[in-house]
Amino acid sequence: MGTIEKTVSINASTDRVSAALTDASQLVKWFPTEAKTEAQQGGQYYLKFVRPGEDDHEVNGKITELGPQRVSTSWPMEGLGDTSVDWFFRESDSGTDLKMVHNDIGEGGPWDQVRAMMDPGWGMFVNNLKSYLEGGSDLRNG
Repeated sequence: MGTIEKTVSINASTDRVSAALTDASQLVKWFPTEAKTEAQQGGQYYLKFVRPGEDDHEVNGKITELGPQRVSTSWPMEGLGDTSVDWFFRESDSGTDLKMVHNDIGEGGPWDQVRAMMDPGWGMFVNNLKSYLEGGSDLRNG
């Protein structure tokens, strides 16, 4: 099994980063089109990504860990199995250093298509989180 990893430094506090990862009203400003969350360990979440000209994508999962420097979620992949996404963040001189790791990505067949789509997608979303928290534009619209 493989991973997709993305890192970024964000000029924002770790509290603001954590809230942007778990609060539905903030998630929709940089990540999915629709979101519902129970922002607590063991809480459920629902994300819907509406992509014009493509099929919508939905993710229903759980927040498996919610701590001062980590948010972990299950990330079910329809027809392929369960994966997980971990967000690690720590204070730095510039604000917060963030690392996103999407775990349990399979190899071959449909997994290669998943990786080809998700690797650049995660890069865009991590950069959009940075843009959102630093008061920039929504990169999904560009």
